[in-house]
Parts: sequence; structure tokens; C-alpha cells
Amino acid sequence: MRKGYFFIKNFQLSRNMIRGYFLDINNLFKGLKSKMASNGMIFFNVANSAYYNVEIEVDMIVCKIAENNGFKVEEIREARRVKTSSQQKGIIDGLRESVIVIKK
Repeated sequence: MRKGYFFIKNFQLSRNMIRGYFLDINNLFKGLKSKMASNGMIFFNVANSAYYNVEIEVDMIVCKIAENNGFKVEEIREARRVKTSSQQKGIIDGLRESVIVIKK
């Protein structure tokens, strides 16, 4: 098989994996909404990721998902910088790990 076939197959798998991750996060927030006390707080730790030299701003996407489920994002705290994989080295300088402070 040709090299391009594996690239496309891996790209499709990565895309499906990313989509599934954010669908799971959406389901998490849906479930938390009814279980949390009024004015309850969530401290959500996430790290951004990169696939095929494209950074996925996981923290920003999680914030949008939380807001779409009726939560208020109070703050995004940068916890640290995370090294990228060897495939991204020199292309992406490092990835942000964040703590997202969310209020019901």
C-alpha cells in the first residue's frame, strides 16, 4: 500500500478520536449540570494537543462547550507549558496546559 493511504487513514482516525473526545466532554457537562449545587465550581485541567502540525486549543473548546451547557467560565489559568511530541518539534513550540475555572 502507498504511504498516502496510511496518512489519510491515520488522519481520519485522529479526526474521529478528537470528535469523540469533545462529544464526551459535552456529555460530561450535561450530566454535571443537574448534579451540581447552585454556584458550584469546577476546576477542569486540560492540555492542548497537536495533530498533523495543527494545535488543538482544547481549553478554548472546553470553555465553549461549558458555556453552551449553561455554565460560566470564570477564568483560564495557564498551569504550565507541555513539550510537544517529536513529530511536532520545531513546528509547534510547546502546548499550553490550563486549569479552567467554571461556575454553575
